[in-house]
Amino acid sequence: LSAGDSQADAASVGGDVTITSGAGAAGGDVRLVGANGVSGAGGSLAFTAGEGAAGFASGSVQIVGGSSTAATSATGSVSVSGGNARAGSVDGGKLSIAGGSSVGGAGGSVEVAHG
Repeated sequence: LSAGDSQADAASVGGDVTITSGAGAAGGDVRLVGANGVSGAGGSLAFTAGEGAAGFASGSVQIVGGSSTAATSATGSVSVSGGNARAGSVDGGKLSIAGGSSVGGAGGSVEVAHG
């Protein structure tokens, strides 16, 4: 699944890709899943934003839980965790959070805040 490239001139924009589930009494889910390995490692799932040209910012990655417009409805949560070991004495997966590195400027920061 991909969108078209645009290289006609400096003002052209590449195509967007939108994946949307169906609306209904309860909205449909969207799942992106790396496949299980049959005799080797399982598939990975990566989210990577695009690199910006000289003088322009690179793209961002945003993961946001659902919002609510009703006074009695809960909002969506975001959960991030390392993998679970389901058998034997294998260690659970590591969760790493790091700010970006920089060659000439300050490295990126990590911010944790509550609502």
